[in-house]
Amino acid sequence: MLMLAYLFSILAAGVLVLAHPYVIVRPSVWFCLLMILRINGAAAFGPEEIFCGYQELWTLRLLSICFPLAIMVWVVCTPGLNSAAQNLYRKCRATAILPAASVYGAPERRALLVFGVAVVITLAAYLTTVRITKTGLWATLFHPATYTMAREESLKLVASPFVRYMYNWHCVLFAPIVIGLLASGGRWRLNVATICRGSIILMLILSVMLTGARAPGAVLFMLLAILYMLRKGVIKGGIVVFLTACCAIFLAMLLTFMRAGRLDELSPESATKALSGGLFGRVFVSPFRTGVWTNLYAQEHGLLGVSNIRPLALLCGTKYVNLANRVALAYIPGVVRSCHSNTCFLFAFQASFGLLPGFVVALVGLCCLDFLLFGFKRLNGSLLVVMLASFMVALLSLNSGAFTVCLNTHGLLWIPVLAWMFALTNRRALRRRYPWSIQRHRDDLE
Repeated sequence: MLMLAYLFSILAAGVLVLAHPYVIVRPSVWFCLLMILRINGAAAFGPEEIFCGYQELWTLRLLSICFPLAIMVWVVCTPGLNSAAQNLYRKCRATAILPAASVYGAPERRALLVFGVAVVITLAAYLTTVRITKTGLWATLFHPATYTMAREESLKLVASPFVRYMYNWHCVLFAPIVIGLLASGGRWRLNVATICRGSIILMLILSVMLTGARAPGAVLFMLLAILYMLRKGVIKGGIVVFLTACCAIFLAMLLTFMRAGRLDELSPESATKALSGGLFGRVFVSPFRTGVWTNLYAQEHGLLGVSNIRPLALLCGTKYVNLANRVALAYIPGVVRSCHSNTCFLFAFQASFGLLPGFVVALVGLCCLDFLLFGFKRLNGSLLVVMLASFMVALLSLNSGAFTVCLNTHGLLWIPVLAWMFALTNRRALRRRYPWSIQRHRDDLE
């Protein structure tokens, strides 16, 4: 039954997206696709060792697989949000057929200046606090034996909360938007300007990997693929997103060999073994395994209620429980004290309120994210494409993060707010330089 339900969810999602490509920009649908790919495969077909003796395993697996189906029901029942998504999707598609001067102008250059300054300030503050030779990236490249502590000292153990939060926003907010604006700033030809843009993009990708984490760099490559998808459409763009994801996994494998000091052992055979072993498990099995661990912790210690949700814990005067840290210490042997076992927000809510109540709370929270699309409503041109692509990239964090953490720390709330603010400050310029009719280009933009 679980396997049939999973296959049905894949079929339903495919039909929905192919019939109405514009729904891809709805946060609920985008997360639905990510969950089907990264979490529910293990829920349906995962090996027994990831289930850890959890007593209500069948219910957990079923609710995980049914979550995307519930999302699709919500999408079908909200035509107003579908209309808003359709309008945004068409405006993004229009940037591929309109003259460059009409889609990249003063608003884009102003945004590039603002976020570029933020990048410079953040990196200056970070590298002043953490020497480049003490970062996780440096340890990965030159001193693999010190990687574990270097990664912890690169961010989690930094004393200044200002530096920690600014660097985190650099990874999830400043760098993605700057990279998107640079990538959209003209045709890619073999000249000095293109070489400079490409070099800056490469340095920004490396800058988000200073802690030694592989995922932030892979996410920025995904950003470029999503930019292409929003301009060229779901079918062409989907292929590019898939190929980019494969390249990102290969890059992660390469960094794994470097971190282990085994780069000289890299071969087709060892690469295949690494991909089929640890990396495949990290990408497609661990997201559900951590969900099982999280609910197992609640089973052994009792439901956490609002103590697992920092804002509500502070509001209610309850001691905050860092669930991700406690789960890591409980179920991962030999880890450092600051280790975290981050999990999907659905499982975190289930650990707080129970399997079915947590399912409902997570569903309501995700559906509310669809209303954030109205923050992008008045944007046009490349600025819209970049901000929307950055928002879709930020949504990736929901696969492995608590809901309120993703809203704040991962920029899910701040990107639509910034998009709305830029639309207000550039209202006249956007209206004047983008005077085109959506209806006129309807057939070209489907």
